Amino acid sequence: MSLTKVSKVTRRGIAAFIIFLAVLTIGRIGWNVGVRIYRHFFPPKKPAPETAFGKIGIPKIPSSDINLSKWKYELDTPTARLPAMPDRLPIFPLEKNPTTPLTELQAEDLAKSLGFTSSPKAISPTEYRWEEGKRTLEMNIVSQAFSLTYDSNTLEIQLTKGNAPTKQLAEDTAQNFLNRLSLGNKTLESAKREVSFVQINNGKFSVVESLSQAQLTRVDLFKVLNVDGKSYDVLGPKPRQGLTTLLVAGGSYRSVVDQVPIAEYQNWKIKTEEGSTYPLLTSSKAWENLEAGNAALVYLKPQGAGFYENPSPPLVEKIRIQNMQLAYFESKQAQNYLTPIYVFKGLAEVKNQKPWEIVLYLNAIPQEWVNQEPQESNED
Repeated sequence: MSLTKVSKVTRRGIAAFIIFLAVLTIGRIGWNVGVRIYRHFFPPKKPAPETAFGKIGIPKIPSSDINLSKWKYELDTPTARLPAMPDRLPIFPLEKNPTTPLTELQAEDLAKSLGFTSSPKAISPTEYRWEEGKRTLEMNIVSQAFSLTYDSNTLEIQLTKGNAPTKQLAEDTAQNFLNRLSLGNKTLESAKREVSFVQINNGKFSVVESLSQAQLTRVDLFKVLNVDGKSYDVLGPKPRQGLTTLLVAGGSYRSVVDQVPIAEYQNWKIKTEEGSTYPLLTSSKAWENLEAGNAALVYLKPQGAGFYENPSPPLVEKIRIQNMQLAYFESKQAQNYLTPIYVFKGLAEVKNQKPWEIVLYLNAIPQEWVNQEPQESNED
């Protein structure tokens, strides 16, 4: 074969190969586009939620005794539409706290670490109280959840206005306090922290804007769960307050424990690796339940009100819901599972006043998966 013929055959082969590659590439792109279009109109069916725990008992959410079904609700989100929500979320079991002969000893060790050396008074089989001087400690001896208080009039005399720690110093002190008591863990270390400044006047606490007015710096810790790349808040009965809260004083102290005169601690251990998915109410069904008065009213205060203000409920004319989201609810009482809730936030229109801030909770699990029997305690 002559060189001329070889050259022609080679060129034709190369051209045919290029055409083949072009057809293959266009075909693959066309196939992928076609598959995407098909899946858009005919999406694959999701497997049913796992529901591994069967029907579950859900914690009771404390609510105001106001008849919410008489209120008128208006959707006032930026889009004027209900937000898209996932159709399922995992429910997580909480670690059970066994009652053993060592339970009381462990509680007494924690009390000693907090500076209480006297014998406690039993309020109930699981609740003990220590009182020494101006300080009081109440503790669930099984879960070790506790409330530490200090006489406010004495604190007012002892603490100087303007001597409260800065935001960063208060956050560091709060974490050191928990670590010193062996209560710090990854859940609380990764919690969201909200800091505010507190003043004491005539024995009453109030939130102030300026550090120069404050005698204490308050740190509220809000746990957060990551589920499928999204973050969900873990909220307690009071949505503006963390389940773990510490008031930190400024100045020099012998121990970091002495620097926190007032504290609330609660941290049920969540078994995130053992969660099981359950169906959720759709956002439209949740809205229907809200309008029917089935939600729990957990916050209603004038805008800008502090933690320590508790005004009488006003005459509400209408509720404008500006935000709707999913979160998890952690009760102050023992519970077996951490369950999702819908959180509605907005403004309550009040006669002859500026609007009040309002927050409502609604159980997000459909009733067919809720055990109506009282749930067992997670304290053995």
